[in-house]
Amino acid sequence: MERLVFGLTAGLLLAACTSKVSGAPLWAQACEHALALSPGSETSLDECVASYRNYPASVSDDMARCVLRQDSLPTEEMLDGCLSEESKAIMVQLRQTDDAVSRHEAAVQAYEDKHGALPRTLAELGAGYDGRDAWRRPLLFKHITETEFSLCSAGYDGKPDNEDDQCQAFIYFQF
Repeated sequence: MERLVFGLTAGLLLAACTSKVSGAPLWAQACEHALALSPGSETSLDECVASYRNYPASVSDDMARCVLRQDSLPTEEMLDGCLSEESKAIMVQLRQTDDAVSRHEAAVQAYEDKHGALPRTLAELGAGYDGRDAWRRPLLFKHITETEFSLCSAGYDGKPDNEDDQCQAFIYFQF
C-alpha cells in the first residue's frame, strides 16, 4: 500500500481543489501528482489510474484531494488526517476484509495440509472462522480445481463479480 499510497501523482492541485473535478479524472490527476512525488516508483500511471476501481467513489475523491494537497508522498497517517469520517470507516472495513480473507486463506491452507484436500465449505474450518467479511456478508469460496481455489468478499457494494471485490486465488502444490 505504501508503494503507491493509493496510487496517486503530478500537479494539478489548483484545478482539483477549486473545480468540480471528481471521479476518475480527479484520481488521474492525483496519480500524476503522487508519481511526480515518487520518482523511480515501480507503479505505472496506468496501474495507478486503474486502482481507482478499488474504492467507492466518495473514498477515491477524498483520497485524491488529500494527495493533491501534499508536497510529499502522503503516508497512511497523513491520509487519515484529511479523509472524511465516512471514508475512514470504509477504509477500516476494507482493511478488516483483507485481514478476514487472509485469515481464512491461511486456515484453508492449514486444512489442506492436514487433510490432504481443500475443505468443501468454509464452515469446515471450525471455530474462529465465520466466513464473513467486515460487512458481515459471507465470503465467496470457490473450488477452481482440486488444489486451487478463490476466496472473495463481494466488496463494499455487496455485489459479487465486479470491480470492488476483494479476492485472492490460491494454488497449492502437493508433493
